[in-house]
Amino acid sequence: VSAPGFGKRKTKLKGWSWDSFCKTHYASDPRCGGLPNFLRCHLGVVALLDEAQKIGVLGKVSDEGDFWETRSLERLTKEIGEQSAMLAGFLGALKDSMSQTPGGAGAVEARIAEYLNFEHLEAEGQRLMPEKLKTMLKALAQSNLLRGCCTWAEANTVARRRSDLWDDLFEALRWLFSVVHPAWSILVAAVFFLIPVIWFHHSVKVPQLQIFGYILGAVPAIISLAAGFAGSRFRQERAVFLQQHLDIAWLNNLSWQDFERQVAEVYRQQGYWVDEVGGGGADGGVDLRLRRDGTTVIVQCKRWKTFKVGVKPVRELFGVMTAEKADRAIFITSGIYTDEALRFAEGKPLELVDGAQLAEMLRQFQSSLRQALNPSTIVGSTPSQPSRSATAPARPKCPRCGSDMVLRRAKTGQHAGKVFWGCSTYAQTKCGGIRDIQ
Repeated sequence: VSAPGFGKRKTKLKGWSWDSFCKTHYASDPRCGGLPNFLRCHLGVVALLDEAQKIGVLGKVSDEGDFWETRSLERLTKEIGEQSAMLAGFLGALKDSMSQTPGGAGAVEARIAEYLNFEHLEAEGQRLMPEKLKTMLKALAQSNLLRGCCTWAEANTVARRRSDLWDDLFEALRWLFSVVHPAWSILVAAVFFLIPVIWFHHSVKVPQLQIFGYILGAVPAIISLAAGFAGSRFRQERAVFLQQHLDIAWLNNLSWQDFERQVAEVYRQQGYWVDEVGGGGADGGVDLRLRRDGTTVIVQCKRWKTFKVGVKPVRELFGVMTAEKADRAIFITSGIYTDEALRFAEGKPLELVDGAQLAEMLRQFQSSLRQALNPSTIVGSTPSQPSRSATAPARPKCPRCGSDMVLRRAKTGQHAGKVFWGCSTYAQTKCGGIRDIQ
């Protein structure tokens, strides 16, 4: 090829080709002459293509209205009217759905809205639009896929809203692919993608609207693949977890992220729907939200380097529980609690789990997981379901006075630094009852 100022350039192509696209739909705008103007434009383009075909330079023509094949003016006129009505109806339905979110309706724009007869077209389009499409539009608008978040705070809130359809779908699929092989996520993704694409192709005849089928199909398909990856990672971590010796030292070696993740898996195994809302350190006092049988439990996990947890963070968690109107709250630490913290929790829907109790919960979880995965290794038993009890193992009783015992650490003597069970009434009664940690 040659061009002025550039000379000749080799393309390494044989012959030449031409590809073009022409959109005549908006020539039907009443301000431009309406339907007669559209027919004049559309027929003019077809006439040019006819001439190109006569001289042998035309390969293939794709006409959305099929006029190139049928040459039916009656059908073309009907289809352009229905397409305009469907576009207007779709726009109106989308605006109505988006109006439920701040600033949503104003973010929807389309050239069809500038038509002088838009309201008439919208009413006709609403009549022609399938009810299923209206329902899908509402779901799409509520899923926040069609609008951006204006601030970081709003984006953070949306990301953590577990009532959202896509979050629930990811959690369900993540669990599924931790049970079955994660490779199935590829097949599930293909099904998720094809169903809405095929449905839109057959139910919505307006090509401009069929792209929403690809949007609705791509989102769950991507979620399925991500859940498959998460399921694969979970299976690998589970295999490592089953080989561990679980004690307080093991807990203290975990990162705070792994600490929260292990606690979350324990409660998932107990039948809770777990929402992991932590992940940035400043988590507002809540790291996990547990939901089961209509109740909500908030959980705070602290793998602190300081051994004792005082009353202040416990009191703050109770305040968060009250503000969120949760049914219960659980504070979990790898260390122990001060006597003041234990007294504050008495008589309240507030559970304090220390390192020894958590280690025992994890050992029970590990044992039930081994049995569920390899039931044949448990002689004379059948696979059992994991316990649905979310209560930590009971504290032992003092051998002298019968009071509950708490974990303490020896400060002096030959056992300095050793953790043991001590009587919770020691500060008041000087009861010296102790027990070794089993």
